[in-house]
Amino acid sequence: MFFAVVERTGVIVTNACIRLVDPVGQIGEPHYFFSISRQALVRRPWRQGTVYLLPKEGFIPDHPKPFGEFSVQVAQLASFDPVIPLARITVTPEDFPFLPEVRDHDDDRIAEYAQALSTGAPLPN
Repeated sequence: MFFAVVERTGVIVTNACIRLVDPVGQIGEPHYFFSISRQALVRRPWRQGTVYLLPKEGFIPDHPKPFGEFSVQVAQLASFDPVIPLARITVTPEDFPFLPEVRDHDDDRIAEYAQALSTGAPLPN
């Protein structure tokens, strides 16, 4: 829904929903993060958008990632094949429950992190 309600032209958008899994397999509560370019957040780039409901078949979950003694479970599914939406729902910014928690970020800093993550380099300080 976040991507549906933010005008993304010339804007870098990041989001995450993760859960920590402890060494015995207990899954923690979800933690959400939503961020857009600093210069965009100031102008409140919210709009009406569309959420597509997709069939479950053919989607696979992202693999957990190690995080110290824990692992991080990312709430993300992906399909390698095209899918036909089951339905479309029009949404407004007021429908997005985390709108007040959207943060801003420095685009150059996000690019540094993305580069480090894609190359396996140490994360910037």
